[in-house]
This record gives sequence, C-alpha cells and structure tokens, in this order.
Amino acid sequence: MFDRVMIKQNAKAAISARYGLAVAGMLLGGLLSGAFTGMSSGLNSMTQILVQAGMVGPVTTIFIFSFLCSIFGIICSCIFGAGTAFFSYHMYTNQNPEIADLFAPFKNKQFWHVIGGMLLMSLKIWLWSLLLIIPGIVKAYEYSMIPYLLLDRPELSVSECFRVSKEMTYGHKFDLFVLELSFIGWALLSILTCGILFMLYVSPYISIANAGAYAELKRMKYGDTTQTYGQDGGQYNGQVDGQFGGQYNGQVGGQVDGQYNGQFDGQFGGQVDTQSDRDTDVD
Repeated sequence: MFDRVMIKQNAKAAISARYGLAVAGMLLGGLLSGAFTGMSSGLNSMTQILVQAGMVGPVTTIFIFSFLCSIFGIICSCIFGAGTAFFSYHMYTNQNPEIADLFAPFKNKQFWHVIGGMLLMSLKIWLWSLLLIIPGIVKAYEYSMIPYLLLDRPELSVSECFRVSKEMTYGHKFDLFVLELSFIGWALLSILTCGILFMLYVSPYISIANAGAYAELKRMKYGDTTQTYGQDGGQYNGQVDGQFGGQYNGQVGGQVDGQYNGQFDGQFGGQVDTQSDRDTDVD
C-alpha cells in the first residue's frame, strides 16, 4: 500500500534532522539548474530592446550568445535536476546526504547516461503533450522515477530505466497525483510569503517527499529483496522509518491529507481504472 501520510512524515523528519543541509541543497540545485536559462531569458529581452531601438549591429552576437545559454540551460537542467533528485533521495533514506550528491552525474562516467535519459524523458513528455494535455500528464507520472533510477541504478540502460519506471508507477499514478495535490496549501502559503516560505521549507519538503515516493514504490516493487543502493554499495531493505533522532510530527501550517487506495493506470490508448477509498484527515 502506498502510504502517503507516512512518506510526508518521514520527509518532515529528514528536514528536521538536517534542515540547513536540506535548504542549502535545494537552493544550490535550483540555482545551478536555472542559471543559464535565466541568463538566456534576459538576453532575449535585451535583443528585443535593441531591435526596437534600431541597434541591429549587436543583435546577432547577442542572439548567438542567448542560443548557447539556452543549450547550456537545458543541459544544466537535466544534470542538476537528476542530481537534486538523488540528493533528496539520500536525505529521505538517511544515507549520508551531502551537497556533493548534486554533482553525482559527473561521477563514475554517468554524465552522458544522465543527459541522454533526462533529455529523452523530456522529449517524450513534450510529444505526448502535443496530442492532448491528459496523455502528457499521465506520461509525466509514468516517467517520474527516471531521474532517480538513472543514478540509483546506474547499471540500467536508459531504455531499462523507462521500463522500470513504467512498472513502478503502474497502478500508482493517481497516488503520485494526490501526493502532489496535497501540497496545494503550502503553495498558497508560499505565495502569501512572496516565495520565502517556499525557499526555506516547502521546496525541500516537496522534493524529499517525492523522493520518498520513489523509495516507497521501490520497496513495493522489490519487496524484501536487497538492491544496490546509491554510490556507497549499501543495501536498501525498503524500510524507511524516519529515524533521524526521533520522528518529527510537528504541524507547520494547515493542510488536508486524504488517504487514497486508488489505482490510476491512465495509459494513452489503454484503460483508466480508478478505485478510490478516501479517508480525509488533517496534517
């Protein structure tokens, strides 16, 4: 059973135990992922201003530089997106997380493996979204385990990562959707605080909880079978009890958490089978 409440409690425990590391990791990961993309946007705006002012000369140079920044932005988004997922996974499972986890794609010759997997994932989601919005959303959840698998299971090829992600999320896409939906209250509070709460708590909370979803689905798929875990050769036994010096059950803000035992197999061209048993409780 996909226990969303337990996942969120464990995520809170992880943040409580290593709050400074969690915030620093999310801020650095976001900065590295979006630096070149933000630079490209700024250069595009500058290009438009120069064209309107009739200063055509520098436009070509700025356009080329902007294009290069866009390419670097895409690469950084892929690399540090996977690195942030890996960092969050180590935070959730209490496996000696460190800032260096953000740079895991650069280790052990994983660079092209990670870029290839992340780019192919983004391309496939984009192509499915061109058909209709719903298929794109469904595929986004189906491929959502790929950033973790690329680094947690480096022995898998890119195509195998797609297959395993599909198997792991089969029957649990709706659970993943509800997990993300349960953070809507935090998103509203983040808006009210001009994004400060998001940077200082909500972003690490969501990222680590999503990593917890991967850990839970991995446990459900492999049962008690031990698996190669992370980069230290440790073993994963599928049990995350939130032991970070005791469980953290504090309540920060109000939010509504329901328990859903539904299965959502909404594969495009297939069938959507949803079974829902809902008990609403308040975090």
